Amino acid sequence: MNSVLVAMGLVLVVNDLAFYGLGTANGRTVSFLDSLLNCYEFRAQQVLTPVSATVPSPGRVARRNSLYHITSSQLPLWWRIRTLVLSFVLKFGSSTFVSVCLWRRPVVFKGPRHFVSFFLCLLLIQFFPGDWAFQKIRGSPALQLVIRGGTTLYKFRKTMFVVEVFRGKAATSSVVSMVGLAVVTVDGNGLARNVENVLCNRGLAASCQTDIYLELLRAISFFWQRNWSVVLTTVMLWTIQSLNPQDLPFHPGASELLNVVKVFGLVLLLHRNKVLELTLFLLPHQRTRKAKTV
Repeated sequence: MNSVLVAMGLVLVVNDLAFYGLGTANGRTVSFLDSLLNCYEFRAQQVLTPVSATVPSPGRVARRNSLYHITSSQLPLWWRIRTLVLSFVLKFGSSTFVSVCLWRRPVVFKGPRHFVSFFLCLLLIQFFPGDWAFQKIRGSPALQLVIRGGTTLYKFRKTMFVVEVFRGKAATSSVVSMVGLAVVTVDGNGLARNVENVLCNRGLAASCQTDIYLELLRAISFFWQRNWSVVLTTVMLWTIQSLNPQDLPFHPGASELLNVVKVFGLVLLLHRNKVLELTLFLLPHQRTRKAKTV
């Protein structure tokens, strides 16, 4: 069954890439995979615990591990409703923010397709009988590879759209705004999940028990490790689109040079989203080495 799902996913993602290329338009396949990964990562995230000297009981640990599972019988109704609302906000919040900043109509107002796609993914991850879909994704690196690959393509095209809007604008404020919006486009959902996890589960007071400057440095380091590739990709794409190819010493064609930068930027984002790591893990010699180590 895994092989069938992986093969179907690969065919659909490759077909989407062949049809839409590395432009600014996204297809339904990668849009669906982005929603699926967003719902999966929201539920699968590691719940932070308050700083405490006591060891929680096994029942309390089990309850915390199910905090983002809407159908868990260990959670009150109001918490399940909260999780449902948060799933929706974390999916569309960052894209809506970017669209408003760019004076574009948000996708939530472009028709019911995005709502249907999101709620279908939510049903698969949260409400599927026997928790089949969630467990299948969690236990299959190959499925995660396909889903993350499609999502990376989706995010790359969204980044390309941001770069296109700021094309030709060389003011420092424009470049900073472009980079900031690109980061929100790619990592807005993930950063929002982390902030919610810290504030609602660990608590701000517990998170600030240590040196505030040390915590700030850790936050900056965490942000940079997650998004240096996004910043570099965005700046490279904007720079190439702003240059006159006749000014370069080797006189490449503008389209050829831009395509090379696009491919390099896509590889950086694939590395960021652990697609390359999963690919290496699935190689036969790597899996054999890992098995011997165990």
